[in-house]
Amino acid sequence: MENLNGKVFLLSAQDSSLYYLNDSIFHYTQDKDIVTATFYSKSIYYGELVGLVNKTGILHVIFNFFCKDSTFHSGTCDFVESRVADCFILCGKLTIACENQITKEIKLQEIRINTK
Repeated sequence: MENLNGKVFLLSAQDSSLYYLNDSIFHYTQDKDIVTATFYSKSIYYGELVGLVNKTGILHVIFNFFCKDSTFHSGTCDFVESRVADCFILCGKLTIACENQITKEIKLQEIRINTK
């Protein structure tokens, strides 16, 4: 998997079961195979994830986030990388632990900030 250190990703709109993740911004850091990120959205005050890239290039993460409606969520996700033209994408299978466990496919698209 490509090194994620310093990369920023956007999670595009999801269905209503994941409304709080809509338009989440993820800021990644990576040291060797250990990956961390913080994230937020208009519904999330603060979220964080920590994970490990395995030998086949799959990123396995656990995450927690606190929403503005005072709810707390946690779960897991397995990401693989993809490229469409010059666009770097993380495709994942997200599982959120809750009364009725939610499992969804998600895509995070890299945001490139032009500093010129």
